[in-house]
Amino acid sequence: MPKGKKRTENGGNVGLNLPDSAKGSWLIVNYKPVALFSLRTSQATSSGGKTLLVPTPYAYKMALVDAAFRISGREKAVIVFDSIKGRDIRFRPPSKAIVSQTFVKLLRQARENKDSDDSLSEGPYQRTIAYREYCFFDGNLSVAIDIDGLSNERVQELTLTTAHINYLGKRGGFFQFVDSIVEKEIPDHFTLPAGAMAEDLSGYGMSQFLDDLGSMDEEDLFKRIDVYSGKGVILNRHRVLVHHLLPYSFAQSSKGYTVYAGPANF
Repeated sequence: MPKGKKRTENGGNVGLNLPDSAKGSWLIVNYKPVALFSLRTSQATSSGGKTLLVPTPYAYKMALVDAAFRISGREKAVIVFDSIKGRDIRFRPPSKAIVSQTFVKLLRQARENKDSDDSLSEGPYQRTIAYREYCFFDGNLSVAIDIDGLSNERVQELTLTTAHINYLGKRGGFFQFVDSIVEKEIPDHFTLPAGAMAEDLSGYGMSQFLDDLGSMDEEDLFKRIDVYSGKGVILNRHRVLVHHLLPYSFAQSSKGYTVYAGPANF
């Protein structure tokens, strides 16, 4: 391993080998996908919507808060949230993504003016269909977290918390923590938010809107994400859409699937 890098491996041993310095600017965390991934955009309806090819900064920050709750409760979750709420989070997707397109049957709460055909009714629910996409990843997903300026204690807390994330996107989209490492510079082929600079853009063949936290100056932002507080997250205020370049290009497609591939040197 190159000098100056510290790696944390195996979720069970994460407490034994945490980085002791926050001199690096980025915490790189690697996860192995162990189930299909699906995450629709914030603007998609319940009837359908294309899946994103990476998690969003908002989704990952919420996953960190959830993991912190499970580790030590609300107090720890607030500390983790304050540490990461305004920080840059980027993703390097696996080397290949295969997206399956399908229609699924589901039950939806029946409307008062529902169709008169009782055969479609299941008590208070109504049977219907919806369009869904599910993504199979070939390779590991890497997450880069900006840790520049964080204290050693906060970096160690954050490193421990990342190892307790077990799913991203739609519930059931399971990921297994692999390891983490502190880097001076962010490696190549991570997502690029609008306005970010990169020396080489040749591997970026796609773009998507990924949501992130907004309104950082509001004192009740944590209460906004707390579903029990009675307050809510308002789109384009507390949850904003940011245009990102993705290191993927279209590879091939057929009737029921589309393949996206990353640069050859992923």
